[in-house]
Amino acid sequence: MQAAERNGFFWPRLGAGVLVFRNEHVLLIQRSQPPYRDHWTPPGGKVEPGETVLQAAQRELMEECSIVAQHYAFLDFHEFIDINNTSFPTHYVVLNYFAEYASGEVRAGADVADAGWFHCRELSRMAVTPATREAVARAIRLRSA
Repeated sequence: MQAAERNGFFWPRLGAGVLVFRNEHVLLIQRSQPPYRDHWTPPGGKVEPGETVLQAAQRELMEECSIVAQHYAFLDFHEFIDINNTSFPTHYVVLNYFAEYASGEVRAGADVADAGWFHCRELSRMAVTPATREAVARAIRLRSA
């Protein structure tokens, strides 16, 4: 816990993510910062004071990809805990939504390495975060139901 205390992580941080679908394609961003630098993941980030989790997901989607989505539905949550990492201690609880594309052209925001649409079958050949593969599979099942 000493590393976490040095870096100000005294409690879990709340995050929001969103898987946006456009037909059989899913929108992903390539992370430019740790953890999982250079891996592909859904757009998302920290919930700011005064924001709902959904508002944070919508804001992060616009900031990271310049995309607007519609028909948001709660998907799942996951935790990322690595408080003993001396270079980047972390404890996040991330609530994920899935949604359908509404408008916009994908443009990678300043805090991501890249962003784009990927056919769901491509994910097996991509460097995605561990939670991403599971979340996409779950969202596909829910979209089909």
